[in-house]
Amino acid sequence: MNTLPQLNPTAAAYLRNIPSQFWVAAFIPGRRYGEDTSNIVERINFDFKALRELPIIELPLQTLWHKVMTVRYQR
Repeated sequence: MNTLPQLNPTAAAYLRNIPSQFWVAAFIPGRRYGEDTSNIVERINFDFKALRELPIIELPLQTLWHKVMTVRYQR
């Protein structure tokens, strides 16, 4: 943020006018529980990205079930 005013003064002024809790991870209120996203759908889409690109015939319910159970086990 220190070098932004030199690179783009307009962008620096724009960010200064937005409350920090909306764009700085350190100021987001509440507990994050290890999540980097504020929207759980974004996280699910990220996890299932490779699966969504498969043809429907190659995407059986068992593949999704395996992914969900792996994530639950890891948590």
